[in-house]
Amino acid sequence: MQVQRGLGDPNSQLFLITTPSVLNPVTFILKLLLQPGIAGIEIDQNSKVTAADAGSVPPALTDNAPYNYYGATVKHGYVFQPATSIVGLDSTQAKWGTRGAGTVAVIDTGVDPDHPVLKPVLVPGYDFTRKLE
Repeated sequence: MQVQRGLGDPNSQLFLITTPSVLNPVTFILKLLLQPGIAGIEIDQNSKVTAADAGSVPPALTDNAPYNYYGATVKHGYVFQPATSIVGLDSTQAKWGTRGAGTVAVIDTGVDPDHPVLKPVLVPGYDFTRKLE
């Protein structure tokens, strides 16, 4: 077996390894799982994907007209992008009577702190992936 590289997990405990082709992978995995500290193993597998056509670019993505959104000027297309209808933004805002106030936790891989809608309302957060304030 040869460790090729770490796979970037925060605790540096996930690795890509290779084995000689003469080894039976099932036997190798069974023996490796008996070793202390081995929590799990996953074999890379080839798969096939079918071609897909995303279609034309939604008009909202090129709609650069200025739009007032809770006190910030943003692109009209930002507010009326396809995702807002998918998540039911209008009905949620109407149901809960939102007026652009409140605290929302963003659990994501990142946020643009300079985005015109977010910049004036973001509060300091915590990056759980890198354990940073």
